[in-house]
Amino acid sequence: LEWGLKAPNDIYILDGKWAGILIEVSKIDLNTCCFIGIGANIFAKPEISGQKTTSLSDWTTVEDSHWQQFCRELHQGFTQLSVDPARHN
Repeated sequence: LEWGLKAPNDIYILDGKWAGILIEVSKIDLNTCCFIGIGANIFAKPEISGQKTTSLSDWTTVEDSHWQQFCRELHQGFTQLSVDPARHN
C-alpha cells in the first residue's frame, strides 16, 4: 500500500491517517530519557473532524490472535533491546 509521513508525527495509508508517533523527553534523576510511542488504528478508527482516518483492517484481514502474537513478539524484542539503567557509568 502507498503510505507516507506528514510532519510532525502522522503516518498515512493512502490519504487516511493511520498512526501517530509520540516522543517525550523526561529527566529521571540525573538521566535524560527519551520515550517513543506509536499509536496505530488496527481494528477501528477514530472520527476526527475534517480528517480522513483509516485502520489496518480497512486494507487487510487482521485476526485478533495474530495481532496479539505480533504484539507479544514486538514487546519481547523491545524488552531484549532495553538497557539496564544500573549498568550506566
